[in-house]
Order: sequence, then structure tokens, then C-alpha cells
Amino acid sequence: MIEHSKEYTEAFNAFKISLKEHHLKCTVQREIVFEILYHAGEALTIDQLHRLCLDKYPYIRVGMTTVYRTLWFLENAEMITSFVLKTTNTQRFELKKDKYSIYCICNRCGFIGSYADKKIQSYEKKIAQRVECILQNSILKLYGVCRTCSDLSNSH
Repeated sequence: MIEHSKEYTEAFNAFKISLKEHHLKCTVQREIVFEILYHAGEALTIDQLHRLCLDKYPYIRVGMTTVYRTLWFLENAEMITSFVLKTTNTQRFELKKDKYSIYCICNRCGFIGSYADKKIQSYEKKIAQRVECILQNSILKLYGVCRTCSDLSNSH
């Protein structure tokens, strides 16, 4: 394994604690899946994630079943966000690095842009207070057409 940032170490420690709370072991394979998701920089399909695990650590067997089970665990632990792209009907996964995330998803090419905004976070908290709910996290998914696809449509 490689040297990691303080942010990665904190996120990975939270992952290990969550595994322990669910009576699961922190195996090298699960650590690899987590590491790849953390450093991916984009939402990945299951096949992309599996391929990256194999490419980065060819000497460690990371099976597709381990990838599926780790993603299932991370999703149930609310540590990842999943997206189903309408254009390809494929599911993509991205590790949550912020408790309050906004995603813009292109309906044509599948581009996913993420954003965090303090004003929207504040507004979400106000809404939660109005309905007497304690907000733990939120995900706002906006679907539309990205600039590149819009420019392509307008140029024809």
C-alpha cells in the first residue's frame, strides 16, 4: 500500500470502524476497493472498479464478488453514492467525501460533476428543522445536459 493523506487516513479509519461494527473483517481486498474508490476522482462502474483493482494490485486476488459485497456494504453504510445513468443503464459508484453533496448528471453522455455549496447545505438544514428531522447527510442529484453535449447539439 502507498502513503496516504490525513483525509484518506480519516476516511479509511471510519471505514474500518464501520466494518467492525458490522462484524466484518478489514481484509486487504476490501482495503484495495476502498483505496481505488477514494482516489478515483470520478464515479466508477463495477467493472471499472474491478479492473482498476486488478491493474494496481495484480499480485493480490480481488474477485468480482468482493467488489460487489464491498460496494453493497459501503452503500448500506452510506459511505458511497450510486448513480444509474439513463443513457447506458449502468450503475456508477463514488465515495462520499462530503456529508452534503450535489451531483449534476448528464442524461446524454453520463458525465457526473460534484459540487458542495454552503448556502444549499444551510437551506437543507432549515428544511429538516421545519419538519422536525435531524439531518445526518444529504444527496441532491440534478439531471440535465452538460455543456459539452449542449454545445454539440447547438452546433448541428
